[in-house]
Amino acid sequence: MNFDQIHSFLNTPILSLTKNSSGRRLAVLTLDNIISFFSLNEFKKYEFEGPSSQLITSHKGSQIKFAPSEYGSILALSDLDGGIHLYEEIKSKNAIKKNWSVLKEFIFPEEKILDFKFSPMFQGFQFAVASSFGILRVYQNQNNLEFNHWELICEETVTVNRKGIKSISWCKNPFFSPMIAVLCEYEFSEHERNVSRAEIFLYVNNGDNWKMLDKLPSQYNYYRYAEDITWSNNLGKTYESIVCCGEDGVYIWNFWLEDGKIKIKDMENVMLDGEEGSMKKVNWNPNGQIISCIDEKNTVFLCKEMSEKWRCVYKFEKK
Repeated sequence: MNFDQIHSFLNTPILSLTKNSSGRRLAVLTLDNIISFFSLNEFKKYEFEGPSSQLITSHKGSQIKFAPSEYGSILALSDLDGGIHLYEEIKSKNAIKKNWSVLKEFIFPEEKILDFKFSPMFQGFQFAVASSFGILRVYQNQNNLEFNHWELICEETVTVNRKGIKSISWCKNPFFSPMIAVLCEYEFSEHERNVSRAEIFLYVNNGDNWKMLDKLPSQYNYYRYAEDITWSNNLGKTYESIVCCGEDGVYIWNFWLEDGKIKIKDMENVMLDGEEGSMKKVNWNPNGQIISCIDEKNTVFLCKEMSEKWRCVYKFEKK
């Protein structure tokens, strides 16, 4: 099944979906609080694993994410009541039926969880949470065999603006200390109207604690890109790359880190073939050479650097 067929098969609005590290398994959260699983078959098509593998939750889910494969078969679910729930998949003795058990719960009753991410495995087993209160929290796993003992090692108020932290992304460079890019949005009055602007902070673990390292500069004459942020793999690169998207489109920062400061190589907006409108999700491919982004109409754009400019090379519109 492709994504359209999965949507028709489930016959319930999809809230969130996620792939595991290998891309061979897909989890889909639907409005009825059921998480269904699909696996790639020999024909490289996703196939429903069956009702016995489904995870039925009692929470009003918002987002789901697989943990890296080094954690085992673990899935994280955020709900609308300020909670994140880690589930572990346990195979029964007959190796056919699979059960999901609650591994750990993080509860923030007065906050809304806007994003959460597992760290790359080489940074240790860590888990970052971003909330509507503008608080960044990082947890460190204390038991690499069971993954149910997590210690809070960072609790930083990044912004006090009511929109909070919109999105976060871990640095994927194994030669750096653990770092997280934090995307915020704030409002202010300008010429008798409210204006929104995005801000990107880099937080680093210096060995003893987490602290704000620096802030990425704003794109020239563009300020609204606070929907999603992703830090690229730097395979074959001598610099780091971060991409953001929002109402003004898609924007890239290329930079070095030198003496604890950001040194900008260049910044640019991605040419989307004349398309305008808000982009809601953005991502890099594994080698950091292609960017995919999705707009409000669920049109998918694939972008690539050509002649030193990032441009749209393919567009897929849902019929």
